Amino acid sequence: MASANPLPSDLLKSLKEQRSQQEIINRTTMSQDIRIVLVGKTGVGKSATGNTILGERIFLSEARGTSITKECAFESRMINRKQICVVDTPGLHDTTLSNEEVLDEIVNCIRLAAPGPHVFLLVIAIGRFTKEERNTVRLIHTAFGQEVLRHMMVLFTRADDLEDRTIEDYIAEAPELKKVIDSCKGKYHIFNNREKSNRTQVDELIRKIVVMIKQNDNSYYSHHMFKMANELNNARRTMKEKDQIIADLKKEIMALQKETDKSSCSIL
Repeated sequence: MASANPLPSDLLKSLKEQRSQQEIINRTTMSQDIRIVLVGKTGVGKSATGNTILGERIFLSEARGTSITKECAFESRMINRKQICVVDTPGLHDTTLSNEEVLDEIVNCIRLAAPGPHVFLLVIAIGRFTKEERNTVRLIHTAFGQEVLRHMMVLFTRADDLEDRTIEDYIAEAPELKKVIDSCKGKYHIFNNREKSNRTQVDELIRKIVVMIKQNDNSYYSHHMFKMANELNNARRTMKEKDQIIADLKKEIMALQKETDKSSCSIL
């Protein structure tokens, strides 16, 4: 027996097509979303690197001795049919931020990158490998464990400063730096942020990240702190519950910072 009010065939077809398209969009978003977190000391060009990757001047970037980026920032663009999401962070080891502000920004970074980043790009300017950079590596390694190194890549900026040398020559001259790259399974890339129109360097970086993601079983970096932070984005959570999650995250980060201060990093 036919239903009393059947949907018109053209409307039913349209609804099916819309549902099918939405399923395709959902699958595409899941498979082609790449989340990148930029870390490194003040002045190495993290914000400029984010701008180069996204192809626009989005993050505030200038050459100066103190950090311009005071808060974590998130932007995304569609690049080569992939949604590229970039989290820019302040240089947490040598800025004018107070301890409380540092904690706020670490929590904010984790929240923006939830449910987890596909890659931590450790941005290092061509030059001397400094104590601040060693501390950044140590903090990430201590906070997120040995597994994080599978999702980390070194990105060198100021490629033009190499002049006649190759990047391989530069790395070979810095044993501590080479040790960091080796711990990242040899993953590194180099940018010249003064040549923002050179999209080849960006395409090559994305290709390397895609290869890394495949090597990591097509997964992003999953850590319980990112899972906690993901709950902050859950609309069903009350403000009281979110405040408690933030407090728990800060407490855990403070404990990890103390552990970092009194321990040595196994990769340095």
